Amino acid sequence: MYRFFSKAEEDIIIRAIRRVEKNSECEFRVHVDFADPHVSPIDAAIKAFNKLQMQYTRYRNGVLILILPERNEYAIIGDIGINSKVSSHYWNDVYDLMKAYYVDGRYVLGTVEAIEMIGLELVKYFPSERDHNELPDEISYTRK
Repeated sequence: MYRFFSKAEEDIIIRAIRRVEKNSECEFRVHVDFADPHVSPIDAAIKAFNKLQMQYTRYRNGVLILILPERNEYAIIGDIGINSKVSSHYWNDVYDLMKAYYVDGRYVLGTVEAIEMIGLELVKYFPSERDHNELPDEISYTRK
């Protein structure tokens, strides 16, 4: 299996996802894409979001962090339930936080910090009602 993160690094990110999902009804996925180098990060994120069927959550509250390691690019997108609550400026702030870490190759820490930042905001709009995980927490990959 072609990986970007080691198993230990994946476990750190998955634990962060589970911590945030425990306190809110939001669903997080991290996807690493090694595929088409000609697709924009946002288009790649939309494609991955749909492929991972993130649009089928109860409250349309999925968040995808996409990493394109071969291009040192990334994107973050939220579903319509989340985007109806937060502004595009908010996503820019999260992107800037990720960039501060990713530029130095600190992808694990940047991803965890982004997940935690998003979780702090989204718990206001989607507080935990039940302990139900709608989407898998593991990191997914698209290969060439």
